[in-house]
Amino acid sequence: MSKAFFARKAVNIDELKSRTGQERDKSEFVIEKIIELPINQWEHFKENLLDDFDFISNNAEFQYIDTNRLWHCIGIMADGGSDIIIGNCEGYHYLRYSSYIPDCTELIAEHKNYILSDKVIEQIIFIKNEGKFNMFSAAEVQQEAHHKNFDELYFLIEYHRKEYSKFILTGER
Repeated sequence: MSKAFFARKAVNIDELKSRTGQERDKSEFVIEKIIELPINQWEHFKENLLDDFDFISNNAEFQYIDTNRLWHCIGIMADGGSDIIIGNCEGYHYLRYSSYIPDCTELIAEHKNYILSDKVIEQIIFIKNEGKFNMFSAAEVQQEAHHKNFDELYFLIEYHRKEYSKFILTGER
């Protein structure tokens, strides 16, 4: 699990960069959605982090902190870039809390290429075949996964709900 320091109301990327290496107060996070901006829009965004942006408010459902204190964030980067600003808008039209991650190629690849393991698919099928739960009720399935010590399925639903839903709907990994 990745960790980052989230700055409150950072003005621009330079302020975020100055706080990047801080070891205190780091929080675990997961990127729920990556937004790639044209370079001119990226340049404006990174220098004006407190401005209102539709691409932030239109993706508010991906930005929250869950009961385990895991930050669910959006990531914003330039088209083809490798640096990313992640954050949470807390209902505003700007990133109220944000963090800068330089050269996040590995992190982005992990986000884009999440593949369900054979073990987690077996766990999904086991619960499905019991016939006790509506598989679209992720909260109930997650609770059952916890009860059965199906840690892979529990964490799939917790951190990669889109992939879980896609598998339930289509059977595709």
